[in-house]
Amino acid sequence: MSDKFWSKEQLKAIHKPRGKNVTHIRITAPGGKTAIVDWADKDTLQGVCGVVDVGRMRKKEKGGLRFAKVANIVKPEEPTENETPLDDANDKAKAKKTASRVRVAKQPSKCSFIDDLLEEGTHTLVAILDKVVNEFPGVDQEKTMKTIRCRPCHMRKAGRVAKWVK
Repeated sequence: MSDKFWSKEQLKAIHKPRGKNVTHIRITAPGGKTAIVDWADKDTLQGVCGVVDVGRMRKKEKGGLRFAKVANIVKPEEPTENETPLDDANDKAKAKKTASRVRVAKQPSKCSFIDDLLEEGTHTLVAILDKVVNEFPGVDQEKTMKTIRCRPCHMRKAGRVAKWVK
């Protein structure tokens, strides 16, 4: 249990975990008491002491609501006064190190590969399935065929039109 106070800036820095439906924040004080605050009201908090969790409210079987924790939030450390900033030599060394890294081109995803084949318009669904299986070994053929069939709808929603469509 953390007895330290959270500053207003630290509370504002809390972001929702990606892909999670976060609606509330639970604050557990050092004495064990908890308070649940709506996510939209987190900017109004100030001087909070204790452990902060993010989650969502779920319905109980017999009515009412309960807090379902999604993730723990670790308090970011503030720099102390006796820490010295990095000098120019260290900054130059870091810049040189990051500049020397070789960037590897990402392989296209399965969906973008299918979209490109569909845009060409010269392949049947079975031919596209064969090319996808050759390009991405180890994929499930049934699931891939479902993906191939649904991709034209996603392409239309994204505004992509096949070259052969006039």
